[in-house]
Amino acid sequence: MKIHFKAPGRVLDIGCGCGRTSLFLKKMGHTVTGIDLVPEMIEEARNLVEGVDFRVMDACELLFEEESFDYVLFSFNGIDYIYPESKRTLCFREIHRVSAEAAFGFSTHNAASLLSLFPTNRFRMVNLILNVTKCRLLCRYRLEKHPSGVLETYVTTPFRQQRELERIGFEHVQVYGQSSDRLFRLILWIPGPTMSA
Repeated sequence: MKIHFKAPGRVLDIGCGCGRTSLFLKKMGHTVTGIDLVPEMIEEARNLVEGVDFRVMDACELLFEEESFDYVLFSFNGIDYIYPESKRTLCFREIHRVSAEAAFGFSTHNAASLLSLFPTNRFRMVNLILNVTKCRLLCRYRLEKHPSGVLETYVTTPFRQQRELERIGFEHVQVYGQSSDRLFRLILWIPGPTMSA
């Protein structure tokens, strides 16, 4: 992240939860706005992290002016839990609107990973069996067992994700992690003009 978020600037931390990434970004010298859909998370973040503007907000309806941020981060595969796919696309459009030519980074589940078909531990095996029995193995939203219940988790391929971002208007999309079968995540960066080599 330090490679792409070099110069101190205005950062939007989407899905900030209790403020773990917001604190890290603040320590890097950025002016941080953290948003999350869960009010309890935002309340906890306000108690744990000082000097960050935390707000309860839907990532699909960002209440900011155009080009409000120099950097946007949506970490921990958070975008993959926006359902349905049309709302996930709306989220990308909103990020593009508020960031314009800013750098944008996020992670997403990699459907091209062989681990999705050949699990290496009991947890992944349970999810594989769940998706096979529910005929969801080849769907874009797969089922994932979680302590809070069964989650609908979006999975995509590097090519499909890059194409979607380019259709929305993002340029210079860089994908990390797509060549490793060990990685479930794709990490994508859309560097702003100041980030270009």
